[in-house]
Amino acid sequence: MKSLTTLFLSIVFISCSAQGIKRNFDEFSRKFLEINLPFHINDSLAFNNWNSKDLLLIDDIKEYDLVTKFASKDYPLEIQQFECSRVGKYRMENYTVILYKTYTTMAGRGNPVIILSIFTDSGEKKDEEMALWDATWDPLYSQEVTLSIPNDSTFLIKSIVNQKGLLKGKIVPKRETERVFIYLITKDGIIEKLDETVRVLFEDNNPEILDDF
Repeated sequence: MKSLTTLFLSIVFISCSAQGIKRNFDEFSRKFLEINLPFHINDSLAFNNWNSKDLLLIDDIKEYDLVTKFASKDYPLEIQQFECSRVGKYRMENYTVILYKTYTTMAGRGNPVIILSIFTDSGEKKDEEMALWDATWDPLYSQEVTLSIPNDSTFLIKSIVNQKGLLKGKIVPKRETERVFIYLITKDGIIEKLDETVRVLFEDNNPEILDDF
């Protein structure tokens, strides 16, 4: 009888714990605005106010592993060096897809990026991908990045890189390249890269154009 009572209490404890975890994630995700699909955003718009003060709590950043993508063997994660703010969310079957902006407080520009993360209804993170980033700009190099989400299981990242050079003391166009990455979110909540294409939109092979000052 004692064994049955212990088993019953264990089941009740596990059930209550699971409900508590789900309730916590519901409260966390409820703070994100719903995104209507199809959805498009570019880096200029996304990072116009990149250091937003609509910040996530550091407890949520820890609980849902929001910045673990930036950790490595050589660079241990120091969570206090990051801040995250909400972008939005949308639903797909069995999962919630959350987009959030994160940046480091240790860099001058902050290196802001937008992360797309897949969560189960109980708050388990299944996968994530860097969906948009604010590229470093200099007079001879610039990049434009666009995130497109046409439906709940597919997203595309398009990057257009503009490279310039010097010709007789003047800055001139040298090469423009388009890269398109297509991703699928599987029924298991895993992100798979379906395709990657590279296309040169413009190129000037004039040997007199210098790559640097």
